[in-house]
Amino acid sequence: AITAPYVKAKYIQLFQYRMFDMPNTWTSAIGTMILADFLYYWLHRLGHKFNFMWAAHSIHHSSENFNYSTALRQAAFQSGTSMWIGLFPAALLG
Repeated sequence: AITAPYVKAKYIQLFQYRMFDMPNTWTSAIGTMILADFLYYWLHRLGHKFNFMWAAHSIHHSSENFNYSTALRQAAFQSGTSMWIGLFPAALLG
């Protein structure tokens, strides 16, 4: 929450250098959601594969019962990683 102004400013800054202009249609919105979900899936999988990412991601899997609170349990490193791997490249793509 404290980094939200930085993230928003960086996203806007990177968006100015986007590679593509996406049309504002329902098909591009659905395609963007599918692509974002696909990329998040692979980021999640990488969180299980590499030790330095698993160290942060294992908090998310630490409860015996999976519920809403454990689903949202994330480490600061994981949030930072998802910004640099997911959010900021998306801004550059358009």
